[in-house]
Amino acid sequence: MAKQIVGPLERHLEKAVIGLAALVLLGCVVRYLIASPNQMDLGNGKPVSPGQVDDVLATKANEVRERLRQATPQSQIPQPLEVEFEQMLNPFPKLGLDDPLTLAAPLGPEIPIIDPPEVIIGGAKLVDVLKPPAPTCVQGRSWLREDRDGGVYTFARNWVTCTTVFDRRKQEDLQAQAYGNTRRDVFFGPIEMQRRAQRPDGSWSDDDWQTIPPEPAPGIERIRDVPKLTLEEDGRQIVVPVDDLTRYTQFREKLTDPRTQLDLLRPILYGIISGDVWRFAELIPRRELVQQDDEYLSPVQPSPRPVDRYDFGQEEEVAAPAEEKESEAPQVETLSQRLQDLENRLNKADTEEECIRIYNTLFDIAHNDASATRSEKNRAQDLMQRAEQKQRDLRRQRQRGGPGGPGPGQQPGEPGEKPREHLPRVQFWVIDSAEGSVEPEATYEYRVRVNLLNRLVGEPNKFDNPDMATVIFVPGPWTEPSSPVAVPPIHEFFVTGADARRKEVTAELFQWFEGYWVKTRERFEVGRPLARTTRAAIPDRFGGAGVDNALVQFDAHVALIDLEFDVPFRERSRGASREGATYPAGGKTDAAVLVDERGRLDIRFVAVDKIHPEKKRYTDMVWQPPRGAGP
Repeated sequence: MAKQIVGPLERHLEKAVIGLAALVLLGCVVRYLIASPNQMDLGNGKPVSPGQVDDVLATKANEVRERLRQATPQSQIPQPLEVEFEQMLNPFPKLGLDDPLTLAAPLGPEIPIIDPPEVIIGGAKLVDVLKPPAPTCVQGRSWLREDRDGGVYTFARNWVTCTTVFDRRKQEDLQAQAYGNTRRDVFFGPIEMQRRAQRPDGSWSDDDWQTIPPEPAPGIERIRDVPKLTLEEDGRQIVVPVDDLTRYTQFREKLTDPRTQLDLLRPILYGIISGDVWRFAELIPRRELVQQDDEYLSPVQPSPRPVDRYDFGQEEEVAAPAEEKESEAPQVETLSQRLQDLENRLNKADTEEECIRIYNTLFDIAHNDASATRSEKNRAQDLMQRAEQKQRDLRRQRQRGGPGGPGPGQQPGEPGEKPREHLPRVQFWVIDSAEGSVEPEATYEYRVRVNLLNRLVGEPNKFDNPDMATVIFVPGPWTEPSSPVAVPPIHEFFVTGADARRKEVTAELFQWFEGYWVKTRERFEVGRPLARTTRAAIPDRFGGAGVDNALVQFDAHVALIDLEFDVPFRERSRGASREGATYPAGGKTDAAVLVDERGRLDIRFVAVDKIHPEKKRYTDMVWQPPRGAGP
């Protein structure tokens, strides 16, 4: 094998590379391990390496400590005031008197604390509000009237009155335990109402509850602006700002006014012109209900003759023929004299209770008396304002210690006389009568709950949670649902004939209009809706001959889509035997096929509709003009 010749460069190149690498490694060791390049500035203008940092910081710390030791503190010697303090403790020498100061001594037995100790030390909690029984509901449909803005407005409404009973005596005991005996009185806030509709499959769902604003609501209108309270720190205490307390005091005065409480508990429906007379379920005797009203209208002592606010005899007066109304003309003079007597009583009234009674009588004349003229209503409203103002004047006089004011040992603003003891239970109701609220042919369930005034509003230091002092109303639990309330329809129809040649049917349409059922008989072709506008007779509410041929829009909300003639038919009738229903010999009749707005089909047999019991019932409800009444 031949040998290759290696030159001198190739023979010593490897050794040269190893030598250079050794020199670089040695330089790195010297630079980074023996001589450190890291330096920092500590504020003295000289860079310091890491090995010198501790020594430099120790030196500066010693310099600062020596300066602090050698510094002279600033001091101020207070002026002694012992002599002035002793002179303030004994003012008699300044006045030239030498008699010693008499020691304080108790003048009588210690005044007991009425409130429970836990309230004083801040352990109060919001009171538990009782749960009333499920409400009982009454449904109706009326043509109503309302006096507002100087005019009279009439409208048709479906309405539902839901009423139940609240155990006021038991609630007073709960408040005495939670707030103290001095705050046991119960003041009601707005009564809340919720409603749910039955689903098409007949079921009910808890997700369907809707809050329904009750109407009419004069009491709620007076307290609509509920103040919002805040908290702030005052030294070591948490307090409610003075401005917030002032607004709450004004609001509380409106809420606790007997007239407001009565309107919140038992509002009255608008004036009835025609239709169903407004009613409510009398869960307690009428006499006891009138007594409950009198507790608010006369808080100190019972009235000699309590007023029954629920005597509704207006329907007969409105529906009476014109001749009978003319015979009652002298009643205008009687009502005018009655207003004069009320004005004389108001001028002589010297108690708030008397002003309240006069106000409520005037309210009935202004809003519920169908025989009152517009001028008499305006006069009654003027007297109502005077009664309200005189009640405020008497209250201000009482609070300042005037006639009927605080007695010996009482503070201004406290009642001058002990209030009446309330009945243990109170009946209340809410009315669902807003426009478009109660829909015909719907089925509803209702529930209600009570809101009570928090008697410790504005006193955060009495609660274990100070935020509770800003809660105005304490809500109670919802009642159980009421029994289903079925709202009847406002229209009905019956097919009483069919014409094969003209392809049309004869139908009798019934419509509820301004408080009365009216009827028309019309023919309808295939493909047309069973609807027509024509005139029908109703009582004349505007004076005149006694009959008003009003223009009524009849609408059955169905359309005729087909006719079938000579359909086999056997009428079902009740049998005399135990077998029940029987079917006599078969026959033939005509049938109308209809579709409603929801796309549901309906078949009406002429033989059935002509003798249907419901047709007779609706016919009996149709208003008939009296004999001799003009058109």
